Amino acid sequence: MRYLYRHTTNRVGGINSASLSTWSGVPISSAEGFEVLCSYNWLNTDHPAILVPGGAPVWTRPKLPQTVNKDHGVFYKDANVAKNPAQPYEPMVRAIAATSGTVANLGNADVIVNRTALLQLFKFAKGSSAKNFKIDVNLVNNTLFVCGRQRKNREDVTSPNSRAAPSWGHAFEEAFTKYGPGAEGSTSCQRAIRYRFGNLTFLVRHEVDAAYAPSDPADSVTAGPSDPTDPERHVMWANSFRGNGRAICTEVRLGGQETCPSDLIELKARPNMPVYMAIPQMWFGRTPHLLKGVHSKGRFTNVDHTACLPEYKKWEERNQEALQKLAAMFVELRRLAAANGKSLVCIVRRDDKQMMEVWTPTFSRLPIPVDLAKIYWRLGPTNDPRYRNHPGQPQRQPQRQPQRQPQRQPQGQPQGQPHRDYQRGPRRGPASDHPRGPPRDPSSAPPSGPAGYPPRNYSGYPPRGPTVHSATGPPGHPSRGYSGYPPTAPRGYPAPGPPGYPPTGAPGHPSRGHSGCPPGPPPGPAAGPAPEFAPGTSLGGPPRKRNRH
Repeated sequence: MRYLYRHTTNRVGGINSASLSTWSGVPISSAEGFEVLCSYNWLNTDHPAILVPGGAPVWTRPKLPQTVNKDHGVFYKDANVAKNPAQPYEPMVRAIAATSGTVANLGNADVIVNRTALLQLFKFAKGSSAKNFKIDVNLVNNTLFVCGRQRKNREDVTSPNSRAAPSWGHAFEEAFTKYGPGAEGSTSCQRAIRYRFGNLTFLVRHEVDAAYAPSDPADSVTAGPSDPTDPERHVMWANSFRGNGRAICTEVRLGGQETCPSDLIELKARPNMPVYMAIPQMWFGRTPHLLKGVHSKGRFTNVDHTACLPEYKKWEERNQEALQKLAAMFVELRRLAAANGKSLVCIVRRDDKQMMEVWTPTFSRLPIPVDLAKIYWRLGPTNDPRYRNHPGQPQRQPQRQPQRQPQRQPQGQPQGQPHRDYQRGPRRGPASDHPRGPPRDPSSAPPSGPAGYPPRNYSGYPPRGPTVHSATGPPGHPSRGYSGYPPTAPRGYPAPGPPGYPPTGAPGHPSRGHSGCPPGPPPGPAAGPAPEFAPGTSLGGPPRKRNRH
């Protein structure tokens, strides 16, 4: 349960499903119809790319019985979250831009939500929620973006530690459907529709499982205006919004053919599943057909078809109270978001399924890129502070830059004139204006090492002074020890003594013993007899006291 409260700050309120209004003044029904805004297919590419308008996979009408293997592989509950976790609605908005350009009026949508989150919120309003869930809420002008956050969006069925029960749903879809011409290489089909929900306008994004092949090619829906150059121009325009920062930009490609809404199919591979359990999912997505595969451990013997449009009216009458509560809940979420920074995190726990906790997030981000928000929502820096953040990145407090202490000007140095000991980096200006004077002939400088090595003042300028410097090069470099300054000990070696004694370079290096100083007497025993000292005295000091204890 810890993941529910991750990236949350303060609790700002709560919504009790029992106290929500059960009547908004307008009955909620699907009889008013809907509008298809776009459809797109996700492509199997390394970089996120969609195919517009794409098209749903076609039902192949296979011969039965037929045996399929169990689900095997890696699957995602939401392909949009998998491709763009920070902004799952960015691909949908780009697909709408590629389909209709600026004609689509997205700013009049009251709620933009995906079908999975809509089903979870409907179960909460009905009081039948049996699982923990978490959703992100963002308000852009008057539009409320709602996105569900799964604990694990990725499901690995190939893992030996997977606790998932054996299933055949994905294998059933792959064996009995096939993408049409121009949509090969697609991994999923998505659709965005808009319809009235009481007094609200919903824009719902959902996945399409399959569709019947049109008996007449003229029945298929063609996307875009009649001018064949318009779709290409719209796709180029949709790709022109590249965003900034590290935000993910989905590439839009033109291809496929949009599926007729009356041919869409919802596929189920659960033989004991009653039809009424699939109606809520199909009602929110306006899917007319249900195909349920009857099988025994992967051996499919029959496929049951149900036309669900007649069932919608009965379902609406039985669940009208829950639908009205759902509409009232969205109105309350819009009010809370407007009063608390326009970004919220809503949490529902199964141990208290009638209470929705409302928290403020740690990070505040826009649900869509800024460039698209400026086009469709007239978003600007004056009405939303999140405009200043590049899309997809959290809003953080600016870090204080440490104040740099001014450098002390050495005494006796003219104001504004750099000191010779502070000269660093490349020299600028003519050589005659250099602080250390004009350069002199390098050939006149005495060498600091044996023949064949560069002179110690090869830069052409006099030395900076008798300050102690380290060796000029790394250990083993030919220039080590030939800096033109008094010799110093390299790291890890003893300090040099009188001239001619300890060498200046590393053992075995050519510069060892060539310090530039005249050699002194070679090391060895001192000449003459050894000095005599009194017993019990140290060399050159008073007699030592013996410790008798």
